[in-house]
Amino acid sequence: MPDSSPTARRGWYNAFDLTKRSSYAFFTEESLRFADLDHNGHVNNVAFTIFFENSRVRFLTDILPLPRTKSMGFVLAHLSIDYRAQLYYPGNVSAATRVVEIRNSSVVLGQAIFRGDACVACGHAIMVVIDKQSGKGVPLPAELRVIVEEKLSS
Repeated sequence: MPDSSPTARRGWYNAFDLTKRSSYAFFTEESLRFADLDHNGHVNNVAFTIFFENSRVRFLTDILPLPRTKSMGFVLAHLSIDYRAQLYYPGNVSAATRVVEIRNSSVVLGQAIFRGDACVACGHAIMVVIDKQSGKGVPLPAELRVIVEEKLSS
């Protein structure tokens, strides 16, 4: 039976199955903290967004150097997460990030959180290149597009 989760229905991921660890090459290791628990004893959904952010920022810093100049930068325009399983303290998880789509002025990143090989959450983040003075989106610079296209194919 095909996956009917909201992110799977969007069709943005081409051949990428964001629930499979093998779809990713970049991971960060995250520790579950007691402070992350909700009143039911589960890791709170806010912690998932932090795991996604940690992985995304490291990916954008270490793997995909996005423009950070006085006139241009990247901003998070959209974040979507599908929660697939609960997490409990204590433990560790891996957060993964990859490029899944290149647009005119933005890059769509696929992300997931794994406990072992089990995907407990997946989703996407849309990063938009902006002109800092106007706050408006601008096209990806040609040199950045080349780098992003390389990452899309790996």
